[in-house]
Amino acid sequence: MKLPITVATESKDDTLDDLIGFDPELIGKDEAERIQKMTSGVKCDPAGRRAVLKRSGLVCENPGCGATRDYPGFLDVHHILGAANSDRLWTCVALCPNCHREAHASPDREKMNLRLLDYAHQFSPTPNAK
Repeated sequence: MKLPITVATESKDDTLDDLIGFDPELIGKDEAERIQKMTSGVKCDPAGRRAVLKRSGLVCENPGCGATRDYPGFLDVHHILGAANSDRLWTCVALCPNCHREAHASPDREKMNLRLLDYAHQFSPTPNAK
């Protein structure tokens, strides 16, 4: 896709309005078209979600992060093995949005999820079972 090009005659400051090479008013749109879509999902146990959040003390459980906020809904419950496979307390962790994105999309996500699973397994009723 070729972006609309404009030439800036002088630099104003570090904001978007002085970027050379495109006119930001020509990107995006107002009043987007509505579409219908069908999705499916996995029904997880809401008591499990509450228990993971309570266990976390509302602090990100990714070792070394510790992010927290003073409002409900900040943390996500990450299903390390996938929500369709398990939503047990020992296969889930509470993560801040940044760590949750990393657990799904970073190049090191496999290593990260193994560390998270190792952390979560301490909450198993049979601690030596993996």
